[in-house]
Amino acid sequence: MKRLIPILLAASSVAIAARTAPARAHDFELCQAYTVNDASEYGFREVNNCPLTIAGTFTNATRSLSITTWETALYHLEVWDPSTGTMLTDSYDFDIIGRTDRPQYRFLDGVNGHRYVVSFQYDDPNFVRLEIYNSQGDRFYNALFERAGL
Repeated sequence: MKRLIPILLAASSVAIAARTAPARAHDFELCQAYTVNDASEYGFREVNNCPLTIAGTFTNATRSLSITTWETALYHLEVWDPSTGTMLTDSYDFDIIGRTDRPQYRFLDGVNGHRYVVSFQYDDPNFVRLEIYNSQGDRFYNALFERAGL
């Protein structure tokens, strides 16, 4: 007569329960950035649930970009070709979209009508993605950039 040996699952059940569930899109909020009047130096303050915490210079094989906070509710983006020194854009804007896990800072270049979109993730601050759209809304550039100096 064969006997069945019970398998203890308690240890594996505890290990499975201890894992955290992966984040899902509905676990995050949409980015909201706006200004409210107050008595500060500018007469308003910025309210932004997707703050720019990754400010700095980033590079890839063909381009470099710098994204910074210029002043309250105004961000600055420079994109250039380091091999020629040609400045591709030097834009200031306050247009933030995306979700709190992946904000997107958008800049409109008033000279050529291109829209530059810089997106990042807070848990990976050494990388940003740059997308460039023409004035018709067609994306013609999409590349990953690494923080300079790493």
